[in-house]
Amino acid sequence: MSKTIACFISILLFCYSCKKETGVPGPAGPAGNTGLDGSLLDTGTISGNLAVYDEFSWPLADSSGVAVSLDLNGTPVSTTSDHSGNYYFHGLPSGTYNLTYQKPNFGTMKVFGISHSPGSNLHTIVPEVYLLQNPVKTAVDSIRMTDSYYYVFLTIYLDTSSLSYVQFQHNFMLLIGTDPNPSTANTTGSILSNYITPDGSGAYSLVIDKSYLGGINQSSGPYYISVGTYNRYIRAFKNQYSLFDTGMGGYYVDPSDGKFVFPNLKLSKVITVP
Repeated sequence: MSKTIACFISILLFCYSCKKETGVPGPAGPAGNTGLDGSLLDTGTISGNLAVYDEFSWPLADSSGVAVSLDLNGTPVSTTSDHSGNYYFHGLPSGTYNLTYQKPNFGTMKVFGISHSPGSNLHTIVPEVYLLQNPVKTAVDSIRMTDSYYYVFLTIYLDTSSLSYVQFQHNFMLLIGTDPNPSTANTTGSILSNYITPDGSGAYSLVIDKSYLGGINQSSGPYYISVGTYNRYIRAFKNQYSLFDTGMGGYYVDPSDGKFVFPNLKLSKVITVP
């Protein structure tokens, strides 16, 4: 009996010694995965597509090489368009952005006020932009003026005075003013631009009634005239070749003064009407 009691006590002592201790920390486990940086939750992508047109208003097959830039907290950030005209800015925080588009020998286009709000919508898409080549062959080479008592007759010659190419009337800009250096800053494009027409010999003609300038005898003259060419209207959407105006304009409005800016406008030498 005494042996049985001793054995029972031994078992109790063994079980007590094996009892799990509480309140004593065990060894540290392996580190978990790093959580997502909270700042990344408020960034997203701004992207867009652009098309490049030559000076004859035709779309080019390759839209690569256009430098697209914006300002990020005082630091310029830029990217470049690919062959299809796509471009991307990744990791941009919330804000309102102005974008600039540049390519050598092309006008500089701008887009203002792109609102970017990451979160549920991580991708902000910029409306399509059109970059237009600066006039060279389509630029005004010279103007011949004939002055009469009632009218001023203009004959306008392009660098490519050829019947194989006919410039759109809407791609001419006629500036008339009293400043010796007429520009879009000190004059307004005249509606008479719509009356510049091919004369059948590769040149273009325009007749101006002097009463439009301020009176038959030019009492408030002299007046200064400059004629420019630019791609205000392009010929086709992308690769759909068509001779009809699409109505898409290669210009933008400067929010600082509300004026239209025509990036690839090239003005002629000034003609003086005494």
